[in-house]
Amino acid sequence: MKGWSVACTGLVIKDDEGWTAIKNAFLNNSKVDLKMTDGSVVYSGEAYVTSFPIQSDFAKGWRYNVMFTGTGPLN
Repeated sequence: MKGWSVACTGLVIKDDEGWTAIKNAFLNNSKVDLKMTDGSVVYSGEAYVTSFPIQSDFAKGWRYNVMFTGTGPLN
């Protein structure tokens, strides 16, 4: 069976809905529904947040890296 994963980086915005959803999924070990597009092709699937390091830089603000690991097919 093939597996899939998605890695991305973002800027922490404290009350942002996406930031909160990623943080809660990581803390609660719950699945998330992902939908990604390159403008013409759409990929979707369920995944767990398997890595979620946060970096702080006084001049640039807080950034996070996140790794999603798929739990089934990538459609």
